[in-house]
Amino acid sequence: MMRGFARRQLSGGMLFGPLTVGVAYGLVQALVPRFTLDFLYIQSPFMFTALSGVAIAFACRPVLMRIEWTRGVAMALGAALVAGVGPLGDWVVSTLIAGAGLAAFPLNLPPSGLSLLCGALAAGLLMGWLFRPAGGALDARELWVRWRFHPWAHRLGRLALVAAAAVALWIVVAAVDAHQEATARSLYVPLVEPNYWLRLQGLWLDRAGLAALGSVVALLVLLWLRAVVLLLPLLPIAMAIRGSWVQLTVVFSLLLFVLGEFAPLMVDQPYPSLGWLLLRTGLGLARAVLVALLFTRLFGVIRHEPGPLPLE
Repeated sequence: MMRGFARRQLSGGMLFGPLTVGVAYGLVQALVPRFTLDFLYIQSPFMFTALSGVAIAFACRPVLMRIEWTRGVAMALGAALVAGVGPLGDWVVSTLIAGAGLAAFPLNLPPSGLSLLCGALAAGLLMGWLFRPAGGALDARELWVRWRFHPWAHRLGRLALVAAAAVALWIVVAAVDAHQEATARSLYVPLVEPNYWLRLQGLWLDRAGLAALGSVVALLVLLWLRAVVLLLPLLPIAMAIRGSWVQLTVVFSLLLFVLGEFAPLMVDQPYPSLGWLLLRTGLGLARAVLVALLFTRLFGVIRHEPGPLPLE
């Protein structure tokens, strides 16, 4: 028993597990594009990516350890969280937007999504293996039973509503940031990049009639798709835990903030100033909490599903 406990502490303990995930996450993304070892220096992108992977592991570990997933489901969920909430989802939707001629491809994303995909798979599989001990009972079949407890239209309608609200929130924040930039008396570094409010305005002004309306609607649909991809990995968690709306909002806020805001920001070096960094971090936290609150109110506090697992 003591030997098993020691092994468990080594693999999923306070430091070893997250550090292993972080190194693998950074190493895979550094090696995939060129397969060279010219990134081993202190301020390399590999170092910042590895640190962001450590943050991702710390955010995902409570969800993967406390819920009795089977190991396979835990590995799949870990990969889905990193891919869907993280920058890979942004890359996919940005590629679609650029391919449709609606906006330029963001400069803070790599030209190829292969490294992001490999990094998400490596981090997700490792987290599921290290943090989720064998013996869990919550498998894909049980999740399917819980999904079917309510009609499809019920859940999908709520998902569409939360995704639309998330897009509206992003656009409002982008509009405020664009206004601040337009009225600034000194150099203003945007907090929201890319700024989709400005891109919507550009599409509306640069094109005429139905072409402008169609372009605006197409961009909004693709942004809504990004929000759906962001929220989908949270659904299995919502079906597996129960708790107060405050507890669940904290859980979802942590995942959305660290994976979708904080970890990508760590990689996007250098920062214009400390003040900018604090404002950008606060903005990301506010967006994550508001989206998590909406998601929790519509999905999290459900008392009538069969056999929900407690949060604590």
